[in-house]
Order: sequence, then C-alpha cells, then structure tokens
Amino acid sequence: MSAVTTVLGMIPLIWDSMFGPMAVTIMGGLTVSTVLTMIFIPVMTAVAYNVPNPEEE
Repeated sequence: MSAVTTVLGMIPLIWDSMFGPMAVTIMGGLTVSTVLTMIFIPVMTAVAYNVPNPEEE
C-alpha cells in the first residue's frame, strides 16, 4: 500500500524539469521491487520447495 501511494504521489513530479527523472526512477524502482517481492520470489520459492497445488489434489 505504501509503495502504491508513493508511486501515485510522484505522478505530479513527472512533468517537472528538475525532479522528473528522479520521480520516474523512484516510481520504476518501487514498481519493480513490489512485483519481485509479492509475485516472483514467492513463486520461485514454491517451485524450489515443490509446494503442491491444492487444486490438483
């Protein structure tokens, strides 16, 4: 939730000539790190430990 609010809060800074590149970098970094933390790492952990799918049983 805090990453989403920060990304949304940075939108007005995109068009500023001084803070625009920093805002885009922060928004991109937070988005990528959120996806990695919430989707990629749990999936890779489940694959590594062979966690069974409850729908298949």
